[in-house]
Amino acid sequence: MRNTFGSIFWPFILCCFIFHSCSTGGSENGGAINDLGPSIKIELAKDDSLKFYYETKSDFDYSQLYQDSIPLLVAANKRLNSIDFYRMNNGEKIDSIMLSLDGPNGLPRLNNFLLESDTLFAINSFAYELVLFDLNGIALKRIRVRPPEAYDALLPRYFTRSEILKKGDLIYVFGDPDLNPLDRSYAKGKYAYEINLRTGESRSVFEVPEIYRRDRWMINQYFYRHLYSQEKDGWLFSFEVDDSIRLYTTGSKPESYFAGSRLTGPIEKWNRKDVNSKEAYRYYLGNKSYSKLIFDRKHELYYRFVKHPNEQAKMDKDVDAMWFRGFSVVVLDEDLNWVGETLMKNKSIGEVHISTDSGVYLSYFDVDKAIEGEKLFYRLNPVDQAN
Repeated sequence: MRNTFGSIFWPFILCCFIFHSCSTGGSENGGAINDLGPSIKIELAKDDSLKFYYETKSDFDYSQLYQDSIPLLVAANKRLNSIDFYRMNNGEKIDSIMLSLDGPNGLPRLNNFLLESDTLFAINSFAYELVLFDLNGIALKRIRVRPPEAYDALLPRYFTRSEILKKGDLIYVFGDPDLNPLDRSYAKGKYAYEINLRTGESRSVFEVPEIYRRDRWMINQYFYRHLYSQEKDGWLFSFEVDDSIRLYTTGSKPESYFAGSRLTGPIEKWNRKDVNSKEAYRYYLGNKSYSKLIFDRKHELYYRFVKHPNEQAKMDKDVDAMWFRGFSVVVLDEDLNWVGETLMKNKSIGEVHISTDSGVYLSYFDVDKAIEGEKLFYRLNPVDQAN
């Protein structure tokens, strides 16, 4: 990145992660269901859009930051192995941090990152290490992330789609379930890793929930997403096979809040050793899938995304067509009470989002009106049905 740009960053915390997308569980500690039916419906505010112009598309979700009070979009681009900066007002790309693929400054594959002041934190998912870069892409420090009690099946890897967080001298990174998880890993393993930047020591935190220790699932169903909540000073986990979301805090047992879809019934358990066959994928795609969790800062609401089966493809037993699924958005209030769910029927709505102070924006693509090199987003508008 050019020094004229990088030297004037305000300190901030940024998370970027790939979207991936399933349920069973309960509401042990709150998360009340609105028994009167959905009270908040989600609509697309097409009169409030964002447009960005690119040469090479990014596959990541995006976040916003301010440079001298000017809002910028920050996009991690795994195709170019770069972090790109765009102006929010006109979508123009203004700069990039370019990262090498190999050598002393190498990062073989860009995934999640954290940018704070003049330091970029990133995970080298092929070496299980945290790498600290300056804004010119020069590696300043490498820290091994492999505490003695960690299980290989839960170490940080490329598919992890969760944020990196810094709290003082501590960095928190998150593991990625192995595609063939071992029983012992899920009996004793933990998801998160706390790294001390001063000492270089790390430890495992946040135990695997009982749903994964008790039953066996198809490989995709071991994935999860999470979101750090400043208000609750903890991490909200959205597991693919759990109707509830779990609040993890350091030093305390997780709390559970119902955040499930009411459009379909519970997910059927797989409980078979076959976890990677055509039949296993047919089972997986024939069930709903829980995915990302987003906080709408403007409206103080949480949105949980749920993918639903393609019923026609399911009847036809066409596995390829079953991947084309619709989704709904479950809405939770600031106290994590269930207050609504909206089925997003328009096939043009994408899954990539931008979180801003003005609300949450979702990607949108109209094949008849799409402009090459342009990426379009519409704001999610929560509507109170009681008014």
